This record gives sequence, C-alpha cells and structure tokens, in this order.
Amino acid sequence: MKLNHAKGDYNIEIVIYRVIGELITNTIKHANATKIDISLLQYQRKLQLIYTDNGKAYSPLQDNTEGMGISNIKSRVRSLNGTVQMNNKQHRGCYVKIEIPEK
Repeated sequence: MKLNHAKGDYNIEIVIYRVIGELITNTIKHANATKIDISLLQYQRKLQLIYTDNGKAYSPLQDNTEGMGISNIKSRVRSLNGTVQMNNKQHRGCYVKIEIPEK
C-alpha cells in the first residue's frame, strides 16, 4: 500500500501513529516491560501492525473491564475497517495484531 498522501492515507498514518502511541503508553504505565517490538508490514493488500512486549499481561477478562486506551485502539482501527487481535499471557507479555485493508 503506497501512501501517496491523499486524504485517506493521512487517516491511516494518524491512526497508526496514535495506536502505537497508546500501546507504548499502556506498556510503560502498566506492564513493567523491558522490551517492545513493533513491526509494520504490507502484504496481501493489507497493512499489518504487530506489537509485542515482555511485560506482565493485562487481562480484561480477569479484571472484567476494558480500559479506555484499548477501547480507543479498537475504535480507531474499526474506523478504517480494520481488525484487532490481542493476546496476553501471564508473564509472557502482550501481543497485538492489527490489520487494515488497502482501500
């Protein structure tokens, strides 16, 4: 997906920027992680963001809540018809996979 800075492309860039910022903020505030990995790939007409950290896992099922940050991430990605997968494992950190289809 070549970003030629049409109006829609700026939206994708802004969403990705804000989502990454929110993920990093959550890691710093809550996870006590020592490592963050971020990959941004383009394949099969999709933009894919993979975010991992090695901190303590966040468990919305255990806490019975979903924080505003995670809710905002999901909302922003959905605004671009994208999907969000989040997997957290106790003592193994956080894994987030976001896919946004090419327009």
